Amino acid sequence: MKLGIFGGSFNPPHQMHYMLVKQLLEKIELDKIIVIPTGSTYPKDGLIPAHHRLQMLELLFQDVPNVIISDYERKDQVTYTYQTLAYFQQQYPEATLYFICGSDNLRELYWWERHDEMLKHYHFIVIPRNGDQIAELEQLYPEYQDHIHFVKLPLIAISSTEVRQKIKAGLAPVSELNPAVWKYIQKHHFYRE
Repeated sequence: MKLGIFGGSFNPPHQMHYMLVKQLLEKIELDKIIVIPTGSTYPKDGLIPAHHRLQMLELLFQDVPNVIISDYERKDQVTYTYQTLAYFQQQYPEATLYFICGSDNLRELYWWERHDEMLKHYHFIVIPRNGDQIAELEQLYPEYQDHIHFVKLPLIAISSTEVRQKIKAGLAPVSELNPAVWKYIQKHHFYRE
């Protein structure tokens, strides 16, 4: 089984997250993708509580049967990515795990806890971002190139930061958000300050 692991703050989850997951399920033929929002202890400004981000992810992916929303990182302490991957490998011992990330994450991977261990034991699906060229990215970890898979996807550029800024400015980010997610945000008055 090919199992994708997609983590992030998802603050809020938006249509690009949805498109990315749908395209990876089809293009890479992943059997399932586990979507994992960071816990509330993650050091990021303006992060709403994890249970709300979990609920919004459930709403976003309610029509995608091969997506599992996990609360694994919803803890009182920081969870490192290597711990998350090890946990899901234990839960699915027969699966090949594919960690999904942007090229910006790959560039910063040197600073992550046990990054060599992750590159050795797991596969990485890397989406080029911000004009990054695959030929240049391939030079970053030459010894692990058989575990790094670059995938270009026709994604629309949406960022959670821009969505929050729109809401704060009193604008409705209708094209960026799933209608059910937008209703949830309005109901709870998120991102207005």
